[in-house]
Amino acid sequence: MSSRVENPAAQLETYSRVAEISPWPVMILNSQGQLRSSNSSCRKLFHSSISLNAGTPLTDLIRKKDQSKIHNWFESFVAESHRDEVEDNATTPSTSVITNSIRCRLHSPTTRFRKIKLFAQRFMDSDQCYVMLCLDDTGHRIKKRQAIHKQQQLMLSLLDNTGAVAYAKNLRGQYLYINSLFEELFHVNRQAVKSMTDYDIFNAAAASAFQENDLKIIQNGEMQRSQEVVPHDDGLHTYISAKFPLYDANGDIFGIGGISTDITEQLHNQQELQAAQAVQRLLYPDEAPSFSGYDIAGSSLPAESVSGDYYDYITVAPNRVVVAVGDVSGHGLGPALEMVEVRSYLRAILRTEVRLDVAMECLNEFLFHDLRECAFVTLFLAEINFQTHSFSYVGAGHRADFLKANGDRVSLPSTGLMLGVEERVTFVCSPQFAFEQGDELMLSTDGICETMTPEKELFGREGMLKFVESHRTESASEIVNNLLTTCQEMNGLETQSDDMTAVLVKRG
Repeated sequence: MSSRVENPAAQLETYSRVAEISPWPVMILNSQGQLRSSNSSCRKLFHSSISLNAGTPLTDLIRKKDQSKIHNWFESFVAESHRDEVEDNATTPSTSVITNSIRCRLHSPTTRFRKIKLFAQRFMDSDQCYVMLCLDDTGHRIKKRQAIHKQQQLMLSLLDNTGAVAYAKNLRGQYLYINSLFEELFHVNRQAVKSMTDYDIFNAAAASAFQENDLKIIQNGEMQRSQEVVPHDDGLHTYISAKFPLYDANGDIFGIGGISTDITEQLHNQQELQAAQAVQRLLYPDEAPSFSGYDIAGSSLPAESVSGDYYDYITVAPNRVVVAVGDVSGHGLGPALEMVEVRSYLRAILRTEVRLDVAMECLNEFLFHDLRECAFVTLFLAEINFQTHSFSYVGAGHRADFLKANGDRVSLPSTGLMLGVEERVTFVCSPQFAFEQGDELMLSTDGICETMTPEKELFGREGMLKFVESHRTESASEIVNNLLTTCQEMNGLETQSDDMTAVLVKRG
């Protein structure tokens, strides 16, 4: 039975179709080395550097230095293939498919000649000889391989220089990779570790817990975050581990990868911060003073976990109370600690029953020596006499507002420099103000006035006072809490920029 193709005229059409669907650059040439057709990958390879028109000689596509070599190779290939075919046909008919290859560089209008490997395959169609030429872009392949290697090295470098422990394991739990931090912390070598499991590195309890988490990843095929306790030389450390399945080219899981971040210090700091919050909550007043005909309320909303704002009610006589509102520069733990210091000093000083201006001068001397460099405190003290229905005040870089029942507003400006800036500062005590029925004394910190509205405008002191005036019928507690809630809502998803504190004294 003959192996010769029954319709040899269909060979050209068949090879052309194969070439067109091939993902590799392919061209078909006649026996004289002239281009007959090329596929889209081939045209993409040459871009616009040269026209791939029918009849274009193969040598025109090759750099000048290689043209003679390619010309001789092509002629020899066609001639040798023809001789082989004649010899084969003398015994058994065949389709006469002969292959050969050669390396060269493509023609380029620039000096960058692309490395290429040509694979030739000869076929016949209607007694005409044709050659299908596959172009293997070796230069591109090498660059791609180099790019992949570079990417791998970059990834390994990132993993080695991250502050987390990184690793990969196979399905048997044996380590495939560990980064340098893993080596350092757990005293293992990344080459030797490849035959180890967690049981070879950690104690049985820890290894069993790790293995249990790994199995969940393999079974579910999904990334999972979990908290894991890991033994270190200095004791147990807590990690947040992000573990994920590793897939092979067929989409099958062959192992798990993991990145574990040590959060021991963060947890310790969080616990300390929670303790500081608890202490600070104890330092704020449990309840406001209660006097007939008066309604008093205060509240503070920190920008962070703890606040640098301060408010207090300090009883100096049976019918006299000093209402204090202050603001330590900055926000967070440092200012919060300084706020505690302000509270302690102020309460101790006022126990001596000195005037407000003298109390402020003494407090300034203490704070000048104790505050952080460039830190300062603004403070407003109002001494209210609930028997005579009057008050006076001292302001250290801090102001307040007195809202009269008839709608008038009385601004209560600062009467001296902010605290802690200069060692010797003189403060002036205000005259007495009559506290009549329907009047409201509003003390606040600048976090409220500096709140941005949704229209990106400052809420401002005007916005705050309008809010208080429009809610006169509500209790002092309702006004203060609703004011802070409104400011918080105006911030929306944005982080609160400063602590916010308000104290309102109403006479009914």
